[in-house]
Amino acid sequence: MDAIDVLEILQSSRRSKGSRKMARRAVSPAYGSDAECLGESPAWMSQEMSGIGWKARGDRKPIEKRVPFNRPTPKQVYEALPFVRRYFLYWMKYTFDKEKLFINTFQPLKHKPYYGVPCGGIGCGAIGRDFRGGFCKFSLRPGLVEHKVDIVAADQFILSVREHNKCIYQKVLTAADVCPPSGALSAWDFSFPAKNVYYRLDRVYVFLKRKNNPLNGEN
Repeated sequence: MDAIDVLEILQSSRRSKGSRKMARRAVSPAYGSDAECLGESPAWMSQEMSGIGWKARGDRKPIEKRVPFNRPTPKQVYEALPFVRRYFLYWMKYTFDKEKLFINTFQPLKHKPYYGVPCGGIGCGAIGRDFRGGFCKFSLRPGLVEHKVDIVAADQFILSVREHNKCIYQKVLTAADVCPPSGALSAWDFSFPAKNVYYRLDRVYVFLKRKNNPLNGEN
């Protein structure tokens, strides 16, 4: 058996593993079918939401649990000690001044698998929502993202139907798990069915711009 045969065996093994993984995802309603990635419309998607894009329903649950890297080796800890000292002094200065840091290593942000894209029509993309309809990220201050792990209960879109100055129907347009403070927002109806929420991330355009390097004689 030569090197080419070994390479073909490894590639075949990888393809089979990838096929089994994609098959598990395809049959799992929590993940969503492969039709979402291919631009086709899954069975639960309404005709108005059909087309190319990443699609999710309000009751979508991820099957993979992702955790950040948080176990450095002893060598990495030793090499990072000078940086930790400098950062600690920097962190103390901003803490006593009651200012928020752009990156707070001692209080890292926690992420959940629900985030979508910012609302382009609200604050020029400075306010973010998840695909269930909850508000969770704000960047109204330049250089600082005010990240809310839990949904802000009072920041919602509400549909109200009135007749003769009387509200005959009212519903909060979100399927997120909202826990308002005790006694607060008691008049709001948060019982919107999650299966009736549809999210689609439309086409994303990436522009690459080449910059000339004057060190190489380029103008």
